[in-house]
Amino acid sequence: MKLDLGLLVAALYWAFPVAAFFVLARTVFRLNTYLKLRIAQLRAEALAAEAAELPH
Repeated sequence: MKLDLGLLVAALYWAFPVAAFFVLARTVFRLNTYLKLRIAQLRAEALAAEAAELPH
C-alpha cells in the first residue's frame, strides 16, 4: 500500500506541472490568436477610414 501511495504522489507531482503548462500554453495561444484578429480588424478599419478621407 505504501508503494501505491508513493506512486500516486509521484504521478500527481508530475501531472500538475504538465497540466499547468498545457493550460498556460492554450491560454497564450488563444490570446495570441485574439490579438492577431484584433490587430487585423483595427488595420482594416484604419485603411477604410484612410480611404474614405483621401480625395479620389
